[in-house]
Amino acid sequence: MPQPQHAAIIREYKALVEPYEGRGRSDAARIGLANIVSRYGASAVEAALAEHVAQYERRGL
Repeated sequence: MPQPQHAAIIREYKALVEPYEGRGRSDAARIGLANIVSRYGASAVEAALAEHVAQYERRGL
């Protein structure tokens, strides 16, 4: 996946999903995630999030 697209997906995820998950608003988080998936495609979003999680695991967070 191109790095700029990966970064854009993660930025949108942090803006549209994480704030709502943190407040227990899973319904709003789901809508944000659906918007990201519709824009970039499921496989691109899955790959970007998998790499994002792997980065946290490598850092031991």
